Amino acid sequence: MKSPLDGMNVLVTREKSKAESLSRLIKKAGGNPIEVPLLTFEWIHDESRDVIIQNLNQFDWIFFTSGNGVHFFMKSIKRHSKATEALKSIHIAAVGKKTSKTLKQYNLTVDFEPSHYTAEVMGEEFAAYYTPKKVLLVRGSLSRDVLPDFFSQSNIPYESITVYATKANRKEQENLKKTLYAKRLDAITFTSPSMIQAFFSLGKEAIKEEHLKKSACICIGSTTESEAKKKGFTNLIVPDQYTTAHMIEKFIDYVKKGRVSHE
Repeated sequence: MKSPLDGMNVLVTREKSKAESLSRLIKKAGGNPIEVPLLTFEWIHDESRDVIIQNLNQFDWIFFTSGNGVHFFMKSIKRHSKATEALKSIHIAAVGKKTSKTLKQYNLTVDFEPSHYTAEVMGEEFAAYYTPKKVLLVRGSLSRDVLPDFFSQSNIPYESITVYATKANRKEQENLKKTLYAKRLDAITFTSPSMIQAFFSLGKEAIKEEHLKKSACICIGSTTESEAKKKGFTNLIVPDQYTTAHMIEKFIDYVKKGRVSHE
């Protein structure tokens, strides 16, 4: 009996540390994961950020919208004992289960998690239940302005802190081009709009019509889906729940319905 993804090539574009779980699911379903990490994440350090961290006790809530934000924030406060102590009495909001799981690695308790893992829902549901004194929003360099705009419009006092920079992984450019030229790609996976942008900035002329029109484009989140549409992908697959397991489940359903074939 054939496996659901028997012999199918699936491009995994996540960073190496997070690609393993997705690749494992693809292999389990009989597919062939091809890992090309398209993004790198770098810690940002500047004096203005230190001032915020040294006065962490002015906030009663901290918002985290990614696991990377958690890791780099914790790296930032490590040198400030007062901030580490203050963190124990601050409420924490996480955008979804993965971010919550990352926070638990640092023995931090999550006090709020939205029912749907988007910044839009996060802001709306939070405001329906809480009236914060002041919020600290932890961000990456390419984070959208959904939450800052929401806080401003809702008259919620806040400050934001950018703790990491997201960049295209130039070291993987030749590897990506080689893969695009040499391999038939039955599916390409993206978990953020910036990943799609990196795909095009690194892939350049190696990206062909067949990648946009024939390969299934599996996206996590509506903003990633919008970016994929904008760039010309047509066979879009978006799971209802924003997890790698649901990405592969949705792709398997897609294949079973005969919408893509590797024959």
